[in-house]
Amino acid sequence: MEFLPEFLKQYVVVREFNVERDGKCISILFAFSEHACDEYGRVHGGCLAALTTSLAEYLSRKHIESDEYIIVLSTSISFVKQLSCLEEASLRTCIHRVGRVAVAESIVEDRDGVPACRAYTSFVIEER
Repeated sequence: MEFLPEFLKQYVVVREFNVERDGKCISILFAFSEHACDEYGRVHGGCLAALTTSLAEYLSRKHIESDEYIIVLSTSISFVKQLSCLEEASLRTCIHRVGRVAVAESIVEDRDGVPACRAYTSFVIEER
C-alpha cells in the first residue's frame, strides 16, 4: 500500500482499502502482524500512532495542489483500548481543509466497533 512507509509494512497487514465518494475520507480494514506485539500479545500504542499519522499524511497530500506541500504541526492521540495482535480492526481518516490549514481526524475501532483510539493531525499547507 502506497500510504504505508516502508518501516510499517512489516507491522500492518491491510485487507481492504476504500476511498469514500467525496475523496475526503479513507477507510482501511487491517491487522497488526506479530512484529507489532508486546510480550502479552497486545499492540504497542506507537504502532497505532504511526499508522494513523501515515494515513493522515497520505490523505492530506491528496488534497493539495502541485505547487503546495504539507508540514505536520501536531498529532494528538487518545487511547481508550489496547488492540490484540492479529485482531482485525478498522481505521477511518477524514481530512478537513480551510485555507492553509488542514486537520485529519482518525478513529481506530476493533472488530466489534469498539473505539481503540482517536487521533487528530494538523497540517499547515505551504506554497513551493
